[in-house]
Amino acid sequence: MDRIKRKLTLYTVDTWNDILILTSYTSNLRRLITPCGMDRDIEDIETLLPLQLSTLTYLRTCFNYLNFHQFEMFIKKINSPLKILHVEDVNFQRFSPSDYLIYSGKLNPFSSSFWIDRRWFFEVEIDINFVNYIVRPYNLCDILNKSQAQIIGLQEMTKNTLQQLASQSFVKERYYLSYIDGRTFNSWYGVVLLIDIRLHISNINLIDFPQSTMGRRLILAEIKLDQNEIVRIGTVHLESLDNKEQRSCQLDICQKEFNHSSGSYILMGDFNFRGDDQENIDQFNRLQKWIDV
Repeated sequence: MDRIKRKLTLYTVDTWNDILILTSYTSNLRRLITPCGMDRDIEDIETLLPLQLSTLTYLRTCFNYLNFHQFEMFIKKINSPLKILHVEDVNFQRFSPSDYLIYSGKLNPFSSSFWIDRRWFFEVEIDINFVNYIVRPYNLCDILNKSQAQIIGLQEMTKNTLQQLASQSFVKERYYLSYIDGRTFNSWYGVVLLIDIRLHISNINLIDFPQSTMGRRLILAEIKLDQNEIVRIGTVHLESLDNKEQRSCQLDICQKEFNHSSGSYILMGDFNFRGDDQENIDQFNRLQKWIDV
C-alpha cells in the first residue's frame, strides 16, 4: 500500500481542484503524473489553492490553456521539494515581449526575474525542425561537488551545460573530463564521464549505436586498479519513446563491448525504462549475467 501511495498517475481527472482533493489523501506521494487539459477550468490562478505535498519530488503535467505568465504563477503554488518538473505544451507565445530577452532570434521566456531569482539557468538548442528549451538548476554542480564521487556518469549533456561544468574549480582540480566542449556529440546532447584524476585510465572509447535515430552512444572507460585488475565503467543514453527493440540492441552492443576483456564492469545511465516496468524484467532476463542495482 505504501508503494502505491508514493506514485500516482491520473488519467481521467477533469480539473486541478480534483487533483488537489485526491492528493490530500496521499501525504507520502513522491511522483505525480496528471493528464492534459485539466487547466481549462483555471480562470483565476491567483485564487488556486497550493499543492501541499512535503515529499513530492517529481511532477509531470501538461497545460493547453495557460499562458507563460500563468505558468510561472502556477509554479509558485507548488510547495514541494521538486527535483524534476516536466511540463508539456505551455503556450510560449502568449507573453509580453517587453518582459523578456531575445535569444538567437527567439523570445526567451526563461530570462525573467522569476527564473533568475531561483538560480536556474536556461539553455536553447535550435535544430532544423524544433527548438529545445532546457532549464537546469545551478545546484547541479553543488550536488556533484558534494558527492565526492570518484566516477560520475552524465547524460543529456548539452554543449552549454558541459562548458558550465568544465569551468567549475572542483572539476578542474579533481576530475578528468571525457569531453571539454561537446564537439563530438552526435546530436544536440551527449554522454560524459568525470573520472578522478588519481585513478589510472588505461583506455577510453566512444561507441556508436548504428541504428539510433537519436544520436545515442556509449562512452566506456577502463580503469586499472592494479597490475592484475581492471574495471570497465560506462555511461549510456538508450533510445527513448516506443523503441524497446532498439534499446535491446543497444544493450547487446554494451554487453559485447564489456566482454572484450575479462574483469568487472559497471554500466550506468538513462535507460529509458523504469525499474518497476515489465521491460526492466525482460531486459535482465536476456542479460542473465548482469545485476540490477
